[in-house]
Amino acid sequence: MTVSNTSILSEEILILIMSHVGPLSQLQECRLVCKAWCNPGLINMLGQEITLRSELGIFRLYDILVKDPSKGFLVKHLVFDTEDSCSFVLKELLYLILTPNMETIKGEINNEDFYNEFNKVMQRWPNKFEKLHQMTSCDEVTVPYFQALMHFKDTLQAMVFNIGEYSEGVAYECAKNLSQFIRLTSLKMEGWYQRLWNMEEVLKYCPYIEELSLNIHEESGNVLEPPAMKDWAESAVEQQYNLKTLSIQTNCPADYMQYLVYKYPNIDSIRIDIELDDDFIEINMDRIIHLIRDIPNKQITFTVGTGLSFREIIQDLQAYSYHVVIDKVHVNGDIRLVLATMA
Repeated sequence: MTVSNTSILSEEILILIMSHVGPLSQLQECRLVCKAWCNPGLINMLGQEITLRSELGIFRLYDILVKDPSKGFLVKHLVFDTEDSCSFVLKELLYLILTPNMETIKGEINNEDFYNEFNKVMQRWPNKFEKLHQMTSCDEVTVPYFQALMHFKDTLQAMVFNIGEYSEGVAYECAKNLSQFIRLTSLKMEGWYQRLWNMEEVLKYCPYIEELSLNIHEESGNVLEPPAMKDWAESAVEQQYNLKTLSIQTNCPADYMQYLVYKYPNIDSIRIDIELDDDFIEINMDRIIHLIRDIPNKQITFTVGTGLSFREIIQDLQAYSYHVVIDKVHVNGDIRLVLATMA
């Protein structure tokens, strides 16, 4: 078909054809073929995942939508990869781009002005968002951020719930509303100043989650002994049976593991990826290996710092019936080890 004959195709057919064109760059080239291809190409571009990386990118998208606000309904997937500033243009873009057709909004945004404006825009659409299942993350839970999440309590499937140094009270108060997120199946949680009982104050309100990722920063030196841990768990912890996948980063104290295995008795996959310190093997390793021995799928990874005795650590880990494989040597000399169960 020659370019001169492309106009015989209806716009609906062109839109369908271009829906099979993957990269945005190729769609942009399609738009340059002729005037008839311009709008179908734009429609397909707006329907793909759009990443905003700069103020210029925000302005370009705003310029397209302000000329034809109805095209805002074409945007379904948005990623913010920008600084935390919330410019005037970004605020205006929110009024054009936030529609009930939105399915995912990704990226990390830590600016309260953004969420305040976001919540103002959402007041235009009461109870009409039925498709959005993923929302931005924030480095700590704030009232405006959690209010933004609450707009999607009936549809949100994944959430990041971070407890910052200065927002503990706000976070635990907000956590009481987590049970309203009836489709929440994946939760990522981070907190610098949590103990077990604080973690339970969040997790007990998430009965539907199937995947849990924890970034634990608690020091491993003060670990509750098994009897005390058992007594507390049996008296204060609400067991939940939907969770299948558990991931732990940064640190993995044995009392946390005992709590998690008790709370989620149906775990079938666990991933531990932590930084090894001098005391971890002596204080935690025996208990952790015992606690996870019956979990079918295990992946254990350690990062060993340059200040530790690499040879002694290898010998200690091999004593637990694991093959130790060097996965990577970092530029700073840290070594990443993967443990594999011996046959």
